[in-house]
Amino acid sequence: MALGYGVLVGVPVRTDRVFLGLFGLYWLLLAGNYLVTRTEPLLLYVLVTPIAVGATVVVLPEFIEDDRMLFTKLIVVLSVVLTIIGVAMLAMETRTEQELFTYVGDSVLGYEGYRIISLFDYWNTYGFMMMVGFLSTLYVYLEERRPVWALCLVVVFVGLVLSDGDASYVGVGAGGLVLVAGYSLYALAGFLILGAFGAGAMLWTGQLQTLLESGLTGRVLLWEASIRRLQDDPYVGIGFKDNAAEIYPYSDWPNPAGTHNSYIHILLNTGVIAGTVYLLALGYGALRSFWIVSSTWDLYVVGTLTAILVHMCFESVTLGGLSMTSVFLGLYLGLGLRN
Repeated sequence: MALGYGVLVGVPVRTDRVFLGLFGLYWLLLAGNYLVTRTEPLLLYVLVTPIAVGATVVVLPEFIEDDRMLFTKLIVVLSVVLTIIGVAMLAMETRTEQELFTYVGDSVLGYEGYRIISLFDYWNTYGFMMMVGFLSTLYVYLEERRPVWALCLVVVFVGLVLSDGDASYVGVGAGGLVLVAGYSLYALAGFLILGAFGAGAMLWTGQLQTLLESGLTGRVLLWEASIRRLQDDPYVGIGFKDNAAEIYPYSDWPNPAGTHNSYIHILLNTGVIAGTVYLLALGYGALRSFWIVSSTWDLYVVGTLTAILVHMCFESVTLGGLSMTSVFLGLYLGLGLRN
């Protein structure tokens, strides 16, 4: 719908042409893979990818640019509301003997009974939303320095922590550093002190080691299994079949699970040829976004984009997909690539 509306009203294409060329080449190779393999799931990506990228990378950033602060504040309000809903669901869960909501009330950093997922089905998805929400709230506060945004920052931070999204924690650390570094040394020092205090507390309680073992070690096994599976079909990949089922025979992981790394994920599904072009397009887009930073808005965009790219190291996301994470990836990449 967004793409159709953009065509009707004549939205100008200000997205970097080199990126569009590289991504267009990736799409052609993706279509070629389908002609060779006739894999049905791959056909869906061939059809959806240009529409999704056109909407999120090309069209929607033009409308966001009309009122940047309104867009950011809407994300802040949404994040606050989702946190309040999540806390209310946790309260309901803890006041009944029945399990009302899946995952709600599970452990957070090793402490039982605190996890919230709000309206989402999975805690990592909610954590991703709160990662973007926290960086958006931090940006709005640094721009306006009003008490209401400071309060929102605290609320969203609580939601981020209680999501137990380990990938989101790492993403916030990387993206937050990029964002605050352009404001002042005091803001940067404060962010570093807060991060060091949090890491020190987790190290002292033993939760940092647990987080690394549960969040990283298991994923490494899945990454290795994905690479071994790719070696059987190196040129065209597996064509977006059931990743968990495809890599399970190659893994020591006890249960079927996906790749949990977006960069290996694209190579596994599209092969080394199309996958390499995709990674070149994504890498060029990220570097191009960093190259043109000239304002605090640019810092916010590239900081959030950095957080998303780091988060993608631990989850399976494809630019051109229809998931919430894919949409946000396209939006912030598009904002960074506008000429």
